[in-house]
Amino acid sequence: MFVNRQKELRLLEEEYLNSNFRFTIVYGRRRVGKTTLLKEYISAKPYIYFLVTLEALPTVIERFQNLVADFLEDEFLREIKFKSFEQIFSYLVKQNLSKKVVVVIDEFQYLGKLDMSIRQEKPTKISKIVLRNL
Repeated sequence: MFVNRQKELRLLEEEYLNSNFRFTIVYGRRRVGKTTLLKEYISAKPYIYFLVTLEALPTVIERFQNLVADFLEDEFLREIKFKSFEQIFSYLVKQNLSKKVVVVIDEFQYLGKLDMSIRQEKPTKISKIVLRNL
């Protein structure tokens, strides 16, 4: 059930309405409704939702790549062998999208465990790529 999160939804909506690239992190204790909040927030928006699991990094990259390919309806993307999330985000931002896309990476901390380069960058490599390509 989704209740009492209007303030948080409003904050996320303000981020979305900003004309610049936004990299927003939602964090908090386990089992308090972060995922439910994010799913409610993206329900009426173009989005890519990715749940990171503790699998081998190449498997996680391939799963994310396939979600992006589904979103873009891009069969060519499935044939490319990416080695990093950075490469997938570079590909995504180079697309001529007619609308803003929300990318949710749930359990992001697992990605930091799988790929040390993501954890060590501030701001992340991904946000640098997106900013550089806008």
